[in-house]
Amino acid sequence: VVVVGEAADGDAALDRLLALEPDVVTLDVEMPGQDGLATLEAIMRRRPTPVLMVSARTAAGAHVTLRALARGAVDFVTKPDGSVSMSLGALRDELIAKVLAAAGARRRPLRPPIEIRRDRVSRPPEVRVPRQAPRCGVAIGASTGGVMALQVVLGKLPVPLEVPIFVAQHMPAHFTAAFARLLEDSTGLPAKEAQDGEPVRPGWVYVAPGGRHLTVVARGRGAFEARLCVSDEPAAITLRPSVNRLFESVARVYGAGTVAVVLTGMGNDGTDGLAAVKAAGGIALCQDESTSVVYGMPGSAVRAGLADVVAPVGRLGEEIGRALDALDRAHT
Repeated sequence: VVVVGEAADGDAALDRLLALEPDVVTLDVEMPGQDGLATLEAIMRRRPTPVLMVSARTAAGAHVTLRALARGAVDFVTKPDGSVSMSLGALRDELIAKVLAAAGARRRPLRPPIEIRRDRVSRPPEVRVPRQAPRCGVAIGASTGGVMALQVVLGKLPVPLEVPIFVAQHMPAHFTAAFARLLEDSTGLPAKEAQDGEPVRPGWVYVAPGGRHLTVVARGRGAFEARLCVSDEPAAITLRPSVNRLFESVARVYGAGTVAVVLTGMGNDGTDGLAAVKAAGGIALCQDESTSVVYGMPGSAVRAGLADVVAPVGRLGEEIGRALDALDRAHT
């Protein structure tokens, strides 16, 4: 990785961008003059370039960073603060890995065709715990590029939604609560950051808390109750939330009624979990290479021969609906 130029503010960054034509831009969320979000939008208008945001670990930083990711930024890194034990070496390694991934990212339009619902879907009642879990459950895993992709996929799901949706997006703590609000605002579906011990209700989107694993457990036999489990275990899996862990647990609870989706992202998280879904008789969907910011995660699953459907991100919501219809017919 070679640094070809630096800029102290947004205006200078735009001038350097046009003069130097870098492969990747790292952009601070907070800058003097034109802020990071305005600078990002100007970059996408004048010379679309993979952008990696640099954010503070604060609620305000999370909000702006997520807005940036929804507007075309490829990924982000967080600045260490007094409450976070991250060495400069670890930060350097993360930054280099994400810059290299961003350099290989395919550029997409700034605003994908997200269909935002004018009226929010009615929230299922909070007071009633279902006596029996829904026949089907949908689990979605994503990493780099997932903020945009998840909005597109969830925004195109058929409504009313009669199954729960479980989401594992690779994201640090302090960001996922804001991410759940973003998903609700942009798709109209009720969404929330998952809480340990919470009963699973159909129609809700549950987002794994950043830095922790999300799994689903069933209690009882026959007419059972499904609940969420949020934990740091197993500690051996350092990637949290783990898509594999989520998929494996959903497959145990919903069996052949599982629909699992692997979206854009670095690495291969989700491949082993998708194998568990297939072994349980569930359906596996993957985002295609042409619409993935990084084809690592879906590409790994496709190469392993696990995908029943490989589709562009704009069609995956419809494909999930078709899968759920097929499973519903199989159970009737």
